[in-house]
Amino acid sequence: MKVFFGVLIVLVVLTLAEGGNRKAVRAARKCKKMNKTFEGCLEKGYKSICDESDDDNEEEEVVVNHCPTDFPNVYYNGQYCCKSNMEKFYEPQGAQCDGSVIQRDSMCCAGDQYTSCPGGNCESNPAPTPDIPQCPASHPNVYYNGQHCCASNVEKVYAPQGAQCDGGVIGRDSMCCEGDQHTPCPSGNCASYQPSRSKRESEPEEAQLSKKESRKCARVEKNLMKKCDYEC
Repeated sequence: MKVFFGVLIVLVVLTLAEGGNRKAVRAARKCKKMNKTFEGCLEKGYKSICDESDDDNEEEEVVVNHCPTDFPNVYYNGQYCCKSNMEKFYEPQGAQCDGSVIQRDSMCCAGDQYTSCPGGNCESNPAPTPDIPQCPASHPNVYYNGQHCCASNVEKVYAPQGAQCDGGVIGRDSMCCEGDQHTPCPSGNCASYQPSRSKRESEPEEAQLSKKESRKCARVEKNLMKKCDYEC
């Protein structure tokens, strides 16, 4: 009789253990399915509770000094602001004063129309400035320091000019155009031609979630946290 009850107890324990294992397997499968659903939510642009928490902890944005709107273009390593978006030509300073588009490390401002950076170290003003005139589409590649436009994107080989006419890819400071297929810049100082693109071509459309889908994604995330030990 004692042996019988002992065997019975063992069988009951094994049955309960087996049932518990099956329950754990079902729970794991359910969590895996919810996790896959939640990944789909994130791909469609759902903003997780974890992301909102991270936003709250972000540091305050650092204030940046900008050039004034009437002198919007920074140069001289942030110390000065130029009215024009072009450099002045001053040969002793080389490429930093060659009459090309002004940049932060440029040393000269066209017409010497400049002012000091109000904060001592500036960035260019983000307000829109007039576009730099471009080469025509038939001769899209600027060279000769912006004065001419070439139909080809490579230089002509002309040994006396050295690296500026060695048959390489044409650049603003190149001096020769392959096949001499060139035309003067219509405005006297050009940038290379850039075909305009519509918003549809240049910016991929983002996936959008409906309100119903957003609510469903929120429920899935809460269940993951509650039942599947999901953490941020």
